[in-house]
Amino acid sequence: FFQAEDGIRDIGVTGVQTCALPIWGDGVGAVSWGGRIYVVGGREHPTAEFATPDPTTGNITSWSSTGNALPPVGGQSYRTMAVSGSHGYIYVTGGVSTSLNISSATVMAKINSDGTLGNWMTSAQTMSGPRYGLGSAIYNGVLYVAGGCINTLCSGSSAVSKSYQYAKLNNGGNGSTGAWTASASNGSAAVGGYAAYNGYVYSMR
Repeated sequence: FFQAEDGIRDIGVTGVQTCALPIWGDGVGAVSWGGRIYVVGGREHPTAEFATPDPTTGNITSWSSTGNALPPVGGQSYRTMAVSGSHGYIYVTGGVSTSLNISSATVMAKINSDGTLGNWMTSAQTMSGPRYGLGSAIYNGVLYVAGGCINTLCSGSSAVSKSYQYAKLNNGGNGSTGAWTASASNGSAAVGGYAAYNGYVYSMR
């Protein structure tokens, strides 16, 4: 793990601490919310776990189950999806199953006060097409997704999305997403991470 330095410019390595995740496989998603870290999905793993890092040292000593399994894609668990959090909900968008079924859906779950999650709900609104390996960010009550692979092999520039999409979140209600609006090409294909800050969405790839 790393500690953000007061000097703004740097992130300092403060140590290596091992606390094994109670899951197996690659392609997990992660998000922090309410003083906890959540790890979601991954190959052969249909649920999510959370941990509460020590606020002083950053150490994690144990992981706990959130209790509810993600809705399956093609009857299987999935990975390389986009995970984000806002207003007490976790959002999981896209992803691919072990048999290469690609999702265009968004599922969300309410974060309970003890860190566990409520039942996963599937939004009635889907992206314009399935994607995995995409990135997501939430800003001002809007969920943005961008990039990602649009076919199972993800080979060649045409297999990677060059566009972004966005949907308004119903933060005052059940946390569901509104209809997705697709953009024109943003000019470059990308599989990577995304973040939103101060009116901008950033792509890291």
